[in-house]
Amino acid sequence: GPAAQRSSPHSLRRELSGRGGQRVASGQYLQLAWTLTGQARPYDLDGAKFKAIEPAAGSSGAWELFYRHDRLAVRGAAPSRARARVHTLGVNWYPTAAVRLSLNGSAARSDATVNDAGDDNGEALGLRLQVVF
Repeated sequence: GPAAQRSSPHSLRRELSGRGGQRVASGQYLQLAWTLTGQARPYDLDGAKFKAIEPAAGSSGAWELFYRHDRLAVRGAAPSRARARVHTLGVNWYPTAAVRLSLNGSAARSDATVNDAGDDNGEALGLRLQVVF
């Protein structure tokens, strides 16, 4: 049957400088995934990261559904603090251990106007092919 769900809380922090002056961006994300075809995603304790999913021999590949929630904050920019949340829902297909095709849909909302058009929210649809060589 399908592999059990997994979660991965991660934190990030980046110092930025530019037209708006010095800023510090920080945040966290939580990702939940479910492998529909039953493969497990191994975890590398030494590298502190998940490894690639390996499809079963002779199969049409491995399929994975995932949801990711990001919380971000930027301090030091105008306004002095801006926050954003991003929700991403996606599907990954692994035809081999070295190839991944991803389709992701994201919705983001900020409590500050973050661009010249005055937008504080948006949606995106992304398609990505990744090949490890």
